[in-house]
Amino acid sequence: PWLEENNAVPLLAFAYNCWAKASILRGQRELAEKQLLIALEYATKAEDYYIEADALKVLGVVAVDEGDYELAHARYQKSLALFRANGFVPGMAMVLHNIGTVYSRQGEHKLALASYEEGMACAQEAGYERLIMESMGAIGGTSRALGDYDKSERYLQQSIAISKKLGDRRITASQLKNLGLTYLDMGDLLQAKRTLKSGLEISWSAQTIPDALSIVSAYARAIAQQGELVQALSILLFVQSQKEVRQIDVDSYRPMVDDLLTELPEEMVAEAKQSAASLTLAAIVEQLMP
Repeated sequence: PWLEENNAVPLLAFAYNCWAKASILRGQRELAEKQLLIALEYATKAEDYYIEADALKVLGVVAVDEGDYELAHARYQKSLALFRANGFVPGMAMVLHNIGTVYSRQGEHKLALASYEEGMACAQEAGYERLIMESMGAIGGTSRALGDYDKSERYLQQSIAISKKLGDRRITASQLKNLGLTYLDMGDLLQAKRTLKSGLEISWSAQTIPDALSIVSAYARAIAQQGELVQALSILLFVQSQKEVRQIDVDSYRPMVDDLLTELPEEMVAEAKQSAASLTLAAIVEQLMP
């Protein structure tokens, strides 16, 4: 109120932008969007390009969470234009990475790859090692989606090396999962299972349960390729029932679950459902990592 009474426009832009980010952390996304729009208005009045661009970037994140990808693109492009016009390379790197993520969710993998690669070049220019790590991981995952498995393996291994250097165990586990999926697509089942187990060991020891559930889902795909369809289905049904599971993982494996439910005989489906009801994550981890 004091800032508003004194019409401290630059400080109001900064305050509302920070307040909005705190609201997002508390899960109050509707409130955050209102605060960001106010921050954007004050930043425009103050001609503060950074707050304006940053608010637009975060508004893009809110739009992605709401599933409005067109709005997300529009906000990200405005943010990118501001960062680019003012030569702020770290900002460009972050927004380009976010644009790539939207394209990826839309299934536009070639456009996603181009955006990730441009973002990585900006991150490298800025010496932004964490974003270089994330960009390499994204390029690796997108290359897998495009069927370029050698490139996928190369970039994911580089991302893992940086994550280990930075001590980021969550990213290490996540990229090990992605690398395991690449090996699966390459037909190297043994290496895939070995890599997925390495990621699971890290996520389980750190008790990052959403990551562990994601890796367990990937492992279910591996054992399905071995022909162990009932066990794979029981694991996937268990994962879907967990409150900590990420929606992106549920959506990713839903087609596989639907196919197994449709194609397996009724008695095998019943067996998988009964097994899923009695499973625990600890039991699955113990089984996979004896």
